[in-house]
Amino acid sequence: MAIAGAAPYQADKRAVIALNHPAFLHLEGESRGTPELIVSSFGVFGGDAVRRIRNLPGILKGEKPVVDVITDKVTWPNEAKRVPLSLSGPDTWLIAGGFLVPGKTGALTMVQAGGEPRTLTQSDPVSERKGGWFYHRTYWRDMDGDGHLDILTARGKKAMTGGSFGELLWLKRPVQEGAPWQETIIGKGPDVHFRLTDLDQDGKEEILASEFFTKRFSVWWREGGTWKSRVIDNKCGSAFDLEVADLNGDGRRDVVLTNHENNANASVFAYEIPADWRTGLWPRHTLVSGIETRQGGMGPASPGAPVVVPGATRDGKALILVAGDGSQRVHLLSPSSSVKTEWRYQFTDLDDLKCTVGQLAAADLDGDGLIEVLAPAYDQHQIHVYTLRQAARRQPAKRS
Repeated sequence: MAIAGAAPYQADKRAVIALNHPAFLHLEGESRGTPELIVSSFGVFGGDAVRRIRNLPGILKGEKPVVDVITDKVTWPNEAKRVPLSLSGPDTWLIAGGFLVPGKTGALTMVQAGGEPRTLTQSDPVSERKGGWFYHRTYWRDMDGDGHLDILTARGKKAMTGGSFGELLWLKRPVQEGAPWQETIIGKGPDVHFRLTDLDQDGKEEILASEFFTKRFSVWWREGGTWKSRVIDNKCGSAFDLEVADLNGDGRRDVVLTNHENNANASVFAYEIPADWRTGLWPRHTLVSGIETRQGGMGPASPGAPVVVPGATRDGKALILVAGDGSQRVHLLSPSSSVKTEWRYQFTDLDDLKCTVGQLAAADLDGDGLIEVLAPAYDQHQIHVYTLRQAARRQPAKRS
């Protein structure tokens, strides 16, 4: 549980990048040593685009950002991921889009930078599922063992009058270029964010899903040709996003999950993954709760997505960055104890941006061993860039 006290870390602001309505940030190319910042922008009245910023290390030295547009011909882009070269030409992107806004129906779209987008998802004839979907995340995986990469995704829909729907599904890559991608529904429930991970290191990946509309956290896996699922937690509130990482430095991976609420239940949780993850207990730890939503307007809530910096502390525990979304803050959870079995964290505000804070990105951009944090201030049309440092400890006053 989070505790109060002096902030153990501070965020030194290094740059402010002007960009229209930045919402989702994603770093590409870190493994090659040349990270690019991919920025998704959207708005109720237009401005939908995916852009990239190439000269991140230079920006830390005072250079002007070099920004180019990947596409401005998509509707409400969320996460954008590069398409493997084996599937398409260079600089091609898969974009998950759409939201709960009239006229912003989503799709999965593939587009080569500067080219015409191609929609991969199809309309469904079943009335309760026809149209109105939004998509947030995708993975490239061979889902049927035929040696070809397919697309795993989730989608959600909320009718203006009536219920809400969520589906976990995959799209089969067609043999013939330009042919439809065949959709296969895995199950109902997952709607916004999910993660792929091999829970027991047996070479088979499982799916961890944060189910926003059904307010639960679930795990999905395949046994032979049958998909199975289990609800891990149905008391977590409107589950929003999650990451898998070793949080407490004990060599075993955990899950950090945020919900998205406009009340005292707005929280960040950690779950320990048991050896028997199918039937065993997943111990839950509330790292912080009661995150205040300060944003006005229709439907604001807090917090947004987490970003984990594994092994960042001396004892090998992780730091957890949290996008405030409606809290208007950039938050940090830092461990208050070096004991592996203690889950006490300090919850601090790295910055108050006084507007909606979208999906964060974090990495060591200039190779100096310090983590940079990039935070989109949506309503201010800015991306704030910080370097995260340990705060200097105050020396006790000397007695005269």
